Amino acid sequence: MIQRIQTVFWLISIILVSLFLLLFKLSPESSLYIFSLAGFGGLFNLFAILSFKNRRKQLVLSYLAMISILGLLAYITVQNQSAPVTANILPICLLATGAILNLIANYFTRKDIKLVEESSRLR
Repeated sequence: MIQRIQTVFWLISIILVSLFLLLFKLSPESSLYIFSLAGFGGLFNLFAILSFKNRRKQLVLSYLAMISILGLLAYITVQNQSAPVTANILPICLLATGAILNLIANYFTRKDIKLVEESSRLR
């Protein structure tokens, strides 16, 4: 489970989303949306790590996590349009990096699927 590189990318993505929740100042009216989207992103990544025997399921869960993180990024960007850009640069970078790490993990998962399919074809 841990020996695969995509697991490391998913773990770092979970850490970045959690760090976002700690660093970002939440307003009371938007905290429900932010916590739910960030929670879904982290949980989908965690479930992707734990379903290491089913790589296709990992891809779906990782895509769902990436959609959740990108939705959170869009929500933060739309809600804070009046704030200066420098005030939101760290949370935006954390979420964007988390989404990119999910994309890289998907690449390596697809690479594993291809390797398994090629090896089973040789038997």
